Amino acid sequence: MKKIKFLSLFFLILVALFLRFYKLDKVPNSLHLDEIANVYTGRFILENKVDLYGNKFPLFYFDKFGDYPPVIPMYIQAIGTYIFGVNDLGSRGMTAILGCLVIIPVFFIVLIIFNNLKTAFFAGLLVAVLPWQIVFARQSAEAVIASFFYFFGIWLLFNFINKKKLNQLFFSLPFFFITFFIYPSFRIITPLTFFPLFIFFINKKNFKNQLERKKLLFYSIFSFLFFSLIAFLIINSYWGKGRGLQVSIFNFVSGVENNNLQLIYREKNPLIARIFNNKIIGYSRKFLEEYFKYFSPSYLFISGGGEITHKVPNTGELYLTILPLILFGLLDFTRKKNRLINKPLFYYSIYLILISAVPGGLTVVAVPNFHRTFPMSIFYIILACYGFNALTFIKIKKIDLSFFVYPFLFMELIYFMHNFINHVDYIQFIRNNEGAREAFLKIAKNKNNYSKIFTPGNNYLPLYYLYYQKNFSKDLVGKFKQSYYVSQIDNIYFFDQDCFFDKTFKKINNSDKVLLLLKEQCISDYFKNPKINLTLIDKFKTGYGNYSFWLYEFDALKNKEFLLDFHNEYKK
Repeated sequence: MKKIKFLSLFFLILVALFLRFYKLDKVPNSLHLDEIANVYTGRFILENKVDLYGNKFPLFYFDKFGDYPPVIPMYIQAIGTYIFGVNDLGSRGMTAILGCLVIIPVFFIVLIIFNNLKTAFFAGLLVAVLPWQIVFARQSAEAVIASFFYFFGIWLLFNFINKKKLNQLFFSLPFFFITFFIYPSFRIITPLTFFPLFIFFINKKNFKNQLERKKLLFYSIFSFLFFSLIAFLIINSYWGKGRGLQVSIFNFVSGVENNNLQLIYREKNPLIARIFNNKIIGYSRKFLEEYFKYFSPSYLFISGGGEITHKVPNTGELYLTILPLILFGLLDFTRKKNRLINKPLFYYSIYLILISAVPGGLTVVAVPNFHRTFPMSIFYIILACYGFNALTFIKIKKIDLSFFVYPFLFMELIYFMHNFINHVDYIQFIRNNEGAREAFLKIAKNKNNYSKIFTPGNNYLPLYYLYYQKNFSKDLVGKFKQSYYVSQIDNIYFFDQDCFFDKTFKKINNSDKVLLLLKEQCISDYFKNPKINLTLIDKFKTGYGNYSFWLYEFDALKNKEFLLDFHNEYKK
């Protein structure tokens, strides 16, 4: 049996590795903003022992733009650059590996609940092939890293509940504790995970040794209180609530307060107005509105989430094959087939689905955002396993009925992977700065031939130049402002806006030969004047089909008349 388990896990991890590493350096075509920011920051600190602002080896956060994201996943992501190189594969490699290894705890969690190796194998396979898992693991999502630790903690916690061994609880605590410092959603999910734990140790009839029961009950309650205190302290710190305030339903962008004011204004009686249109009702309804989006079949199985960075054409977060398995689990027939499973742990898993959506219910930006509710993907798998497990006990000519699930799953996997590999850049180019890598590699190759180079510096663009040039010099400390803006690196001048026509020519002398990296929407500014002479060097295409960046040469000696007119106009 142990050999079969090992071979099953080995096969599942191989499948997961293939699906996560196949063309990982090319699909998606470019590192999105969070990827480039996290990997550069992590590698910079590991190299210099200080962050970009000069803070010594931060352990809790790094301030990008007042959001204070955890810094530990940045270190983990940066480790990949030492293994795979300073490139796209190096940026994504570690998250992809951890996304594969989460199969191990999920396999054993399902084995504990269902005591069926076939069902555990199916659960592991779903982790390997689901879009929800593949997309986020291939794009350095912090929630994938946090889930790796969280589900190892859940595995040990289930062992604690099942075997009533206190050491399993103690072993699980470090895994849960580290999730607080990897991804903010777990500051809500982890304490709530422990909330019902004491219920397993209330019934005296289940214990011969009442002293042992009381000890287990005490530590269960203590664990919940301990993690609740940690969550309270972090959430109320300036760095712990940074990002939360930006995306929370309590932010003005949710529209709750504005809607209440409009309704209050229309009421004639102030008391009636406050009774029917107060903050408690407004925010509660807003929470439920956002919360229920994470249970919508349309989002889950058809269209996917609202965050374009992780969106794939014609793809939901789960395969449609899972839906009939979940519905099949509602039948009384299925309940009878599953009479031997560990029901308390299965019901506990359903509770964990419900709490995993809470962070999503509390946020309003780019929703539904399945990154914020990432553990739900695993708990949906456990829910589907309930129906699948029943099928393993039904045979047609000595063949398990569960076997017929796999062809449908395989067809959906092929469909998804085709769309992902071939068409993902069609949607995701907006936040990926597509073309930036190629543009800055071209600039770096030719920069010594020019006195000055002018380029946009917003949307983390300086990092694309620095990362692909492997420039992690400590000399950069103190030069960066928030949002990774820096005004100059070598002879490259960055501007904190997309279009910078006037600012460019103020810096050009009569003998300069310069390069201009222009975004497509800014090119018309330069060609309004018929006297200007620009030479196109290169242009860089996006997956959508348009060009994101245009690289032009501007020779001052060939543009004397234009520069004279410009400076005269500027003096006026």
